[in-house]
Amino acid sequence: MERRYDDRFNSGLPVQVTGLDNTSAPISGILLDISVSGISTLLPIPMPTGSVVQLTLAGTVLYGHIIYVTPQELAFRTGVAVERVLVQSSDLAHILESVLDGDQLSACRQLLADASRA
Repeated sequence: MERRYDDRFNSGLPVQVTGLDNTSAPISGILLDISVSGISTLLPIPMPTGSVVQLTLAGTVLYGHIIYVTPQELAFRTGVAVERVLVQSSDLAHILESVLDGDQLSACRQLLADASRA
């Protein structure tokens, strides 16, 4: 059974994922869901687990590392653990406003506030 520690919020925003190994071209995909600690994307090609990546979405840049890659139909569901320090300093509110409705946004803001105190 999968355990999730943070609430996730569904999305459909476009995302660009770039490996930071200096040899990777950016890959365009879809943001499936987002939480305080991670992002799930749907990408057309697999990226190696453990890769350090840059994610660009909703005018914001986040950094993290690939934690899983699962084939899904003609694409690959790819999980990225977002580095918390960088999430705290990014404009995550801009992303959340693009993805969430009013009640979800309020709940997520509370989660972010709780995470920053932890």
